[in-house]
Amino acid sequence: MFDCIKADMQRHLCCDARDSDSLIWKLFILAFAYGFHASTVYRFGCFIDRRLRHGILYPLYVLTNTIYFACRFLTEKMYGISIDRRAVIGAGLYIGHFGGIKIGCCRIGMNCNLHQQVTIGDHCVLGNYIWIGAHSVIEEGVVLADHATVMVGARVASEVCSRYLVSGNPARIINKNYDNTRLLGLQVA
Repeated sequence: MFDCIKADMQRHLCCDARDSDSLIWKLFILAFAYGFHASTVYRFGCFIDRRLRHGILYPLYVLTNTIYFACRFLTEKMYGISIDRRAVIGAGLYIGHFGGIKIGCCRIGMNCNLHQQVTIGDHCVLGNYIWIGAHSVIEEGVVLADHATVMVGARVASEVCSRYLVSGNPARIINKNYDNTRLLGLQVA
């Protein structure tokens, strides 16, 4: 849990603060990065499910689960970000904006960026280094390969191959060898 939260913090520092590792920027992200708050609540819920649900620690599970549901309720109502607890999300998740984000029971790889009004359906599989633009919808059961890019407002209903750039409703291929490292806020060599 803590490694994933640390990776999420690093992604927010990378994308929001241009690689500044100062205490001021870390405090800024802790206070104002709504996506970081939502991913931390999600990771806390997963942690208590794995570590405290069974055995002698069950009474502690009940208490921490109550805290989790209160935090999840606040996150959903205040920020409009809903992440299904059954989702499996890799380290380095970056949610850049708040509002209308719904992540179903899916699998998301490492170092992915999501923007406002994004909906990811159940049973989706998203690879590593995915960038999903605002107002996009990933239909149920869709697979996005590593380094795929979904442009603003796209509705993806079929598989997207690695390094493809898709756009439109329904989503169509725009570029078959698209480099999304700048969109992800990663260092370009």
